[in-house]
Amino acid sequence: MAATPPPRNRKLAAMKFAHTIAIATFLAGCVAQVAWARTWRVELNGSGDFRDIQPAVEAASSGDTIRIGPGRFQQLHQIVAPAWTEETIVAVTKDNLTFIGAGAEQTILGMTSYYAPEGRFPKVICSVDSHVGAISGLTIENMKTGIYWWQGTLDVHDCVFRHFGAGIVCWIDGGSIRDCQFEISNDGKALTPELTNTLIVDSCSFLGYGQGFTSGASAHNINFSNCEFRDNRTAMVYDRWSTGTIENTTIVNSIFAGLMVTYNSQVNMVGVRINGGQYGLFVSGGSVVTGENVILEGTTGESLYTSSESHVTINNSHILPASGLGVGSHGYFGAPVLLDLSGNYWGTTSTDLIDSMITDGVDDPLVHCTVQYLPIANGPVPTESTSWGDLKALFR
Repeated sequence: MAATPPPRNRKLAAMKFAHTIAIATFLAGCVAQVAWARTWRVELNGSGDFRDIQPAVEAASSGDTIRIGPGRFQQLHQIVAPAWTEETIVAVTKDNLTFIGAGAEQTILGMTSYYAPEGRFPKVICSVDSHVGAISGLTIENMKTGIYWWQGTLDVHDCVFRHFGAGIVCWIDGGSIRDCQFEISNDGKALTPELTNTLIVDSCSFLGYGQGFTSGASAHNINFSNCEFRDNRTAMVYDRWSTGTIENTTIVNSIFAGLMVTYNSQVNMVGVRINGGQYGLFVSGGSVVTGENVILEGTTGESLYTSSESHVTINNSHILPASGLGVGSHGYFGAPVLLDLSGNYWGTTSTDLIDSMITDGVDDPLVHCTVQYLPIANGPVPTESTSWGDLKALFR
């Protein structure tokens, strides 16, 4: 007969057994969660689980996927927030859902013509709780707001947005927008993150009159790479204590400005080309901009407009206005500010010509700002981009 273990060993054995049971229970829960994750199919022809997206949302559980077939989905539903009730095509009422369409231009969410009744703000996809969500393979169109996402995280990939008042409005803590196209008309704004922390925007295009990107207050780490902005009223605006990086991005034919950085915001640029517009880069209100391998060209007012104690450092770049000034400094009344624009190509090596392209404290002693442009590049400088890892290191 086996000897009875002493009390200390018996207690240790019980603890080990309880620990084993806890691990087994946890693993069983994980397996069950994976096993029970379900894919719901929404098909207009009735071949799926539902004909409308909203009933699929109500039937789904966290972790489920909703696949949406081809065709136009425009059935409106009510979503209730603490301060308002609005119409929406998809009210996201569950956490951790994935919405996958049959492909942009095949699965379309929105009306056949623009729908924005006076005093109302209908939305295509709307979440008013802290949800994790993923959306891909859709066209979203003809509504006041495309995606409205309050808190949580959001990933949007391979979508087309057109004819909207606001394409995506979000207040999130992490997310990404990749391989999307925004067709901006009238006074629309394509992307407006507010009180957002870390949003990656990669390989997206922002086309047409309107505003491409406008941050709300304190939107931090809004990072663009490999994007195109074309024919916008103003392409990009970092506003009110916002921060971000821009890499390998082209801004062409903006009406007013290519990039505006205002009210104590901070932006780092690498491999950015801004062509056309009244202003290429507009920096004001104590903001800070740094840049390498930047091209500012084809502007008709000022390639670089700075004011109000802003600091700008741009090196190894091109400053080539079509007409007007290369640099204009305005409204500096505090401690003297030095703008470091050394090592750049100005289309000439004549210091007299470069001086004529700049207005600063040399021209008006009341402007407490001086542009340091020496040394000058003897000719066009390489404008290859730095790696994304190097760019992110600028924020460390």
